[in-house]
Amino acid sequence: NGYFQHNDISFHGTNAWNADWSPGSRVLAFMLIGKYAKGGTKTDNDIYVAANMHWEPLTFTIPDPPQGKKWHVFANTSFASPNDICEPGKEIPFADRQYTYLVGDRSVAILVGK
Repeated sequence: NGYFQHNDISFHGTNAWNADWSPGSRVLAFMLIGKYAKGGTKTDNDIYVAANMHWEPLTFTIPDPPQGKKWHVFANTSFASPNDICEPGKEIPFADRQYTYLVGDRSVAILVGK
């Protein structure tokens, strides 16, 4: 584990760094690295998005957050409103050493690294 040089976007499946491009796959996750915002002229938060189109909840193993940062939950569409999204700047931090995240059936979760 540990942080290393990332591309501006990387694709994942239920396992970090292992996207499932097979026909019939019902999951996709991607990570955007904020240092590449606006062509690298601006720094922004890092974003991880996990989409579960399966009819059952699935646990996603997520990539490590960038060095010195921690993942925070911005949105999870499997939660009832108004708990499905946070106000920007008030995202809920992950517990220390949390490497997985449960994404509900037919739901999307958005994490922010800051």
